[in-house]
Order: sequence, then C-alpha cells, then structure tokens
Amino acid sequence: MKKLLSLLMALLMVFALVGCSGGNGGEGEPQSDVIQAEIVLVTDAKSVDDKGFNQYSWEGVVQYANETGVSTNYYMPTEQTTEQYLAQIATAVKGGAKIIVCPGYLFGDAVSEAQFTYPDVKFICIDFTPNDVQSNALGVLFEEEESGFLAGYAAVKEGFRSLGFDGALAVPAVKNFGYGYLAGADYAAKELGLAKGDVTVKYSYTGEFAEKPEFVTADQAWYTDGVEVIFGCGSPRNAFEAADKFNATSDHVAWAIGVDTNCADQSEYVITSAMKNLSPVVYALIKEVYAGTFEGGTSKYYNIKDGASALPMESSKFENFTQADYEAIVNKLTSDEAFRTSLPTGYSNGEANDYVNCADFAPTLEIVTVDIVKDS
Repeated sequence: MKKLLSLLMALLMVFALVGCSGGNGGEGEPQSDVIQAEIVLVTDAKSVDDKGFNQYSWEGVVQYANETGVSTNYYMPTEQTTEQYLAQIATAVKGGAKIIVCPGYLFGDAVSEAQFTYPDVKFICIDFTPNDVQSNALGVLFEEEESGFLAGYAAVKEGFRSLGFDGALAVPAVKNFGYGYLAGADYAAKELGLAKGDVTVKYSYTGEFAEKPEFVTADQAWYTDGVEVIFGCGSPRNAFEAADKFNATSDHVAWAIGVDTNCADQSEYVITSAMKNLSPVVYALIKEVYAGTFEGGTSKYYNIKDGASALPMESSKFENFTQADYEAIVNKLTSDEAFRTSLPTGYSNGEANDYVNCADFAPTLEIVTVDIVKDS
C-alpha cells in the first residue's frame, strides 16, 4: 500500500509540473514544448494578474484576441534579468510570435538586442524605448505628469491639506507623476483662494521598486505626523499597507492614491489612482500591426487626449470632488494645449518645463510648500 501511495504521489507531482509549464508557456529557459502563438506578452517576472503593468497590458492582448481569434500566450521569467527576458523572447519567437509585448523599463537592454536578432517580430515596448530603436520596435511612453496633476488637483479639491508623495526609483516616469502631483495640488489651491503654505507635501523617493517593511513604516510615520493622503508612486502597496495599519488603530482615516492602474481593490483606503490606460493602448497598437500601419523606429507618447491619462471616478471614494469637477479639469487639459504642455516633467533635457529634481521645481509653486525628505 505504501509503495502504491508513493507511486500515485509521484505521478501527481509530474502532472502538476506539466500543468504549470503549459499554463503560461513556461518559466526560466526556453521550453522544448513550445506553445504556438502569434501575440505574446513577456511579464517582468511578476504574474500576469499582478493588478499592474503585466495584467493591463495582457488585457489589451486578450481583447484583440477575443475579437479576431488570433492565438496568444504569455511567458513569465523566473527573475528580472536581461538573460531571462531574452530567453522568454526566444521561446516566443520559436512558437511563431509576430508581436511581443514587453511591459516595463526593465526590458530595455533585452529588447535593444532582440530587435536586431528578430527583425521580423514587432516589439511593443511599454514605458521604454530600446537603444538605437529599429523599425520593428516602438517605445510606448506616457505623459504621466497629466495623471499626477489630476491626482493632486483632486486631493486638494477633496479637502486634503497635508499630502505625501512616496516615489520609488527616481526614473523619469516616477518624477513626472510627482511633479504633476505637486502642480495639480498647487493649481487647485489657487482656484480655492488658499494662502501660501496652506497645502504642504512631504516628498521622497525610496530608491527602488520594492515593497519593504521599512518603506511601510516610513509611510505610517507620515500618517502619524498628520499626512492625510499619500500618493504611492512606483511601489504603491507600501502606502496601501501603511494606510491599512494606521487606520486599524486611528480615530481618523488616512488615504492612499494608487498609480498606473486602478488600484481600488487593493485596499479600502485607496481613494483614487493616477492611471495610465494601458489596455486600450496595447490593443490599438496590435491592431496597427495587423493593419500594416505600425510606426516603429521611434517613441510614441500617449496623453489625456488619447484617453491614456485618467482617474477612475467610478471607483474613487471622493466625497467633495465631483464628477463635474473632474470633467471640468479634464476639459481644461484637453482643450488648452498650452496649459497641458506646460505641466512640469522630470527629464532635464533643456525644455522650459523640465526639471532635474524636485528641489528645482518646488520653488516655482505659488501655494504649496514641499518638505523634501529625499530627492533624486
């Protein structure tokens, strides 16, 4: 009986392993049992249902597949390395991939190489542009300062006067969110007729995209010091967990703002999210490939006029900031091109509205004062 049970357990383990490798196309090195698929997404080593870049990029892939019947698959590397990304790209190509979606700047080095190795494959590069970008690759970039602006504007209109910005690594995308957040808060404060210093913002970068207990503790300390809402930008779950813990023992509510995607289901204290609408962008670009209108060899920026910058008002938990308020400020951004393009960015490439760091930008604010805890 013991031998029989051992044999059954061994067989179950074999079946489980086969199921795991086939469910997402495999992990680690290229698989010998390759799944045939025309459109492939390679995750950044997180799962495809991570409620972030991977999930929302995948939803764009699935939407196109559901409409056309084209075959799709995704691959999940075991770690965030160029070697792993190249291995999964190789597996995808072996399976007949015509389009590979790579979500996140960590793919930069891998696609910079792969675009030459596989010239017949189209690469959709979310949040980065490959070096020496070729005609088969497109850098998909977003004007994050717009979503950041909306979040900061809504926060002050809602009634918050003590804000926080908890950035991750100070890469341009995170800096754009942060400077937009400050600008939005300042613009709302001016509309409300507030005085200099009536709105304050604690501003910091952790220096990495990571969820760590010490980052949660730091955010909790901000809440204890009176910060009412923290924009968790880059690794928002640190702010979400801090809000959950603080609110468990506090007699007043502290809030958090999500980033990139709608984070409403990650904590009951997510008041809104500064979104990049990834799914429709990925869907549209795949459609362009099949229509023969794909414009590779460059970077393409998506903004609020493309529907790429937004707050998810249907799930936001505002009490004072209304749908009408939101529509009015969105109309301002979409109709007033000079205003929209004047929003601050963190590229430091010589343009009038570019800034090297927050210390350079903060003095330009008329109402908001910024306590810079850690700058880029």
